[in-house]
Amino acid sequence: MVTRWGALVIAGSLVAVGAAAGPAAADGARAKEILVKSLEPTDTTYSAVQVSQTVGMAARNRRPRPQRVLRNGNRLRMELANRQVVYDDGTRSLLYLPTQNVVEESPSRFNAARLRSQKRLLSGPRVVAELLPEDTVAGRTAHVVAVRDTQGKAPQRKVWVDKETYLQLRQDVTNRNGRTVSTYFTSINYGANPTPAAMAFNPPADARRVRAGLGRPVPAARAVAAAGKWGGLLKPGYVPAGYRFRNHFFHEFRGQQVLVSVYAKPGSGTLSMFQGPVMGMAGMAGQERRKLRVLTGKKGTADITLLAPLPEDELQKVMDSVTAAP
Repeated sequence: MVTRWGALVIAGSLVAVGAAAGPAAADGARAKEILVKSLEPTDTTYSAVQVSQTVGMAARNRRPRPQRVLRNGNRLRMELANRQVVYDDGTRSLLYLPTQNVVEESPSRFNAARLRSQKRLLSGPRVVAELLPEDTVAGRTAHVVAVRDTQGKAPQRKVWVDKETYLQLRQDVTNRNGRTVSTYFTSINYGANPTPAAMAFNPPADARRVRAGLGRPVPAARAVAAAGKWGGLLKPGYVPAGYRFRNHFFHEFRGQQVLVSVYAKPGSGTLSMFQGPVMGMAGMAGQERRKLRVLTGKKGTADITLLAPLPEDELQKVMDSVTAAP
């Protein structure tokens, strides 16, 4: 199993909370210091090969496929299996899926605000860190750190950090079901300065752009078929100026499948319309992490929830315009 963001974790852009026993205070402080240093901005350049392996419950016994990774400071390009590409330019992160001709977009894994948040988490009492014996990864001597979330909300992790460059060379992530994903470099060539041409990534002009985290877009015919469970596909007759329909996606709520129709306006976020059978989707508002306005309602035998960074009257106007799609 290939970990989609494996290289971005390895590239030193992400440290999350994980697992370890209670260490001595001095070792714990040193362990956190190492992790924080691995998050610092860097001008490191390299060419590397990494793999991801999954072991444990229900893991498929597949030979890991090598992934080519190029990095130049806060720019990274990774070539995955099946011609998939991960590209991060320090502002945004793109995952290109050629089979679906889709580009998933998300904030950069090198985003300064994201890194500050992770550093604050590491410095607080919620994270307990332990310094383990040194090890070797891709011929490099590495610190080994295990960390755990005292609230038990995150998977267990071990991180290998290059003693000289403080680049993360390996992470093992163990979920509560016992499955462990290990992502690590098999070779790394520091100082190999990738050319602009090698780093560049230009997805096809006709590739669909979607927000990461929603899963794969749902074809229109499949969306119509799924909506038959609540009386038919619904569509807003009005959306604010600049918003355009992007794609349908599936979402699970209270064990049932609902449909999300996403409308986007460049630079202004997205308007998401959740529709599904009547089951009290108002509870979905509590699950939304971002500061979006939420409006719920009913249309016939369907529940509707709208999420968007819009004024209340604008969101109500959208809700009032929702009717059966032609």
